[in-house]
Amino acid sequence: MQPVPKTPVLQVSETRGSPVATPYGRFTPIARVVRLRWPGVNVIWNRAVAIEVNDGKEGQEGQEPSRVPVRDVTTQIVASIFLSGVIVAVSVSLFLRKRRRRRTS
Repeated sequence: MQPVPKTPVLQVSETRGSPVATPYGRFTPIARVVRLRWPGVNVIWNRAVAIEVNDGKEGQEGQEPSRVPVRDVTTQIVASIFLSGVIVAVSVSLFLRKRRRRRTS
């Protein structure tokens, strides 16, 4: 029996998609991959991070592609909704606790 290679529990890496050629240049999507490996559980989460843009001027030496970041608005909205819920829950809890103290005294 061969020993099983030990893999990390949490792995974060970047992957590049296949380039898309247009009349305006070549565009390559870049994604961040987060892998969670646990016995019986494998979770993979992909998120767009940036788009690499080559402006189409072929033949120019030293032409570096530019990297345009992609903002993840959905995650920001979900996080703000979650934090708003936590703030409301804590506020209601404190209000009810204060109200109970007034009734008992």
